Amino acid sequence: MPVFDRLVGPVRRCLQLGLVGAVMLCIPAIAVADDLTTTYSGGNSQNGNIFDVVALQDVIINNFDGNISGSPTIEIWYKEGTCVGYQSNAAAWTLIGSASASGSSGTPTPFNIVVDLPMQAGETFGFYVTTTSGTMNYTNGGSVGDIYASDSYLQILEGYGKSYPFGSTFSTRVWNGTIYYTPNNCMGIDFDNDGYTDCNDCDDYDPWAYPGATELCDEIDNDCDGVVPADEVDDDGDGYLACEECDDSESTVNPGAVEVCDSLDNDCDGDVDDDDSDIPDYDGDGYGACEDCDDIDVDSYPGATELCDGLDNDCDGSITNESDIDGDGYLACEECNDYAPTIHPAAAEICDSIDNDCDGDIDDDDSEIPDADGDGYGACADCDDGDTSIYPGAPEL
Repeated sequence: MPVFDRLVGPVRRCLQLGLVGAVMLCIPAIAVADDLTTTYSGGNSQNGNIFDVVALQDVIINNFDGNISGSPTIEIWYKEGTCVGYQSNAAAWTLIGSASASGSSGTPTPFNIVVDLPMQAGETFGFYVTTTSGTMNYTNGGSVGDIYASDSYLQILEGYGKSYPFGSTFSTRVWNGTIYYTPNNCMGIDFDNDGYTDCNDCDDYDPWAYPGATELCDEIDNDCDGVVPADEVDDDGDGYLACEECDDSESTVNPGAVEVCDSLDNDCDGDVDDDDSDIPDYDGDGYGACEDCDDIDVDSYPGATELCDGLDNDCDGSITNESDIDGDGYLACEECNDYAPTIHPAAAEICDSIDNDCDGDIDDDDSEIPDADGDGYGACADCDDGDTSIYPGAPEL
């Protein structure tokens, strides 16, 4: 359980309530600091000691004095649970702090390291109190785990001597020193009316936080297990917790975002791009602005039939046979020869053996070529279209 969650002392309660009556209730419950000493008799030494402390009642471990020689740097480490079996496992330990100290053998030397570590009744914590290169004086003991010093709040057990850091182990050794602590009294009051008192509620001012509560998406340890769920963070900095949105690695994705065309469900409603009602279909062709290559032309959308209009109707990114190479004002798909500017649907048919107006008829076969003399041959084939007796194949007169 995190240190802050354990610190549910009467002073914090009074300050949070801010009521005169509450302050008066707290006064009888405020605990007086106390201490427990092993011995300062020494007799042996190494860099440090590892030993267990058992809490018989709720306490806050405040700080330590020790039996050192010289002016070494002191480190204090701890782990929840017994130290036995973890004497050389550095990964199992948490460093509380370090500080310089100066003392002589047999004399209590304050270690200026603020511990402020709460322990609940029945808990065992391992402590590693060590110099980084100096001498920690200790006393040879009987058996690891034997109670060497105790009062109504704490027991200090026999443990080990250690070389620094987490090096060679020597047993059994008795740590020489004093542990200063404060009883962590509770008042047995259910301030938030959630059915749990300040003695067993991790936050007795939040009715949604108590042992066994359902975890909510609120960045709070609701069930009092000492852990805020991993999805109650905002990794992408968009103002929404991971438990509130669908992608906490993308800042443009959250329930308050606007859907845009990026293949993401920006507003976390389960619909992506055109499937989302936020994306308009301006031309009403059934395709929204994300998929439609021209959302103001009803004839252009993915899969549409290509028309002869110079546009990418099927949205495949290409326009085929819809250019005007000869510059006659007609697209290639509109005429029969896009390489001759005199050939297009509006051109006049002339006698040149070409389908000038693209109607499928050439020269005399085209209705535009007259047969002025009515002899069945138009002006292109008739060498004299003003004389009915003159035409190709006519008898010579």
